[in-house]
Amino acid sequence: MIDETERDRIRRMQRQWAEQRGLTVDDSGNVASVDDNLRAAMSTATLKSFRDAASAELVDGKTGSPAKMRALAAPSALIVNTFDYWTARDATPLLHAFDIPGSAQSLRLEIPLFTGSAGLPPHLDVLLRLNDGSLVGVESKFTEWMVKKSKQAAKLSPYFSESHATSYWSRAGLTAAHQLAKSMLNDDIVFEVLDVQQLLKHMLGLGKAAGGKPWTLLYLYYAGAGEIATIHDAEIARFSAAVGNEVQFVSLTYQGFFKSLSAGAGEQHAEYFGYLRQRYFA
Repeated sequence: MIDETERDRIRRMQRQWAEQRGLTVDDSGNVASVDDNLRAAMSTATLKSFRDAASAELVDGKTGSPAKMRALAAPSALIVNTFDYWTARDATPLLHAFDIPGSAQSLRLEIPLFTGSAGLPPHLDVLLRLNDGSLVGVESKFTEWMVKKSKQAAKLSPYFSESHATSYWSRAGLTAAHQLAKSMLNDDIVFEVLDVQQLLKHMLGLGKAAGGKPWTLLYLYYAGAGEIATIHDAEIARFSAAVGNEVQFVSLTYQGFFKSLSAGAGEQHAEYFGYLRQRYFA
């Protein structure tokens, strides 16, 4: 069993931030409302995206379970607090912080990416469309990467033919991704921490959404320390090597991203950066 001390430390940090602001926090780390967990009210488009996703992020359950976005360590709250600000602004500074050339045309959150498979499509956390038509898809992680994953291979099975000879990846021309997914399905390769099945599905969805234009899958994660982080870093490197030059895959920590973004943006964003710095990057 992987030690979850690092995850607990980050959750304690979030609780301290909330208590310093005078917010009410329950024993499970939930604030009283989704609004309490956000820097500002969500934009109309972002609110609609989360409502359309029907993922229980915004509404309390009928049995009393809190909306997921009420949790101080909610991945969705980190995404909204970081990226929704830029939906009404020129998002090109984000590309600069990602070290990706070009200029941004639009930015959207919680976007379904259709892979061609039946069932609900996977949702991408952030989708940037550049003025040249290329796409940058961001898969964001807060503390959810700090626990072992199970049944990853089983989630890949519907994407293969019965004989496993072909898959959605091979038919999309992603032969390296096909080989990686097949190796996972055969238990030849095991990823303990990195959610590889999710990344592989996003590759399919981004390829379809790009319509022949270039695309980048960016894995943005909140860095931790200790054994869990060592495993995670090694698995990122292993995944990157496995997909090779077939796709543009980039990994980046939130800490490094925030440092670059705050250094390159102007004083007009002071309130936004002040909130993020105090809450996540103190």
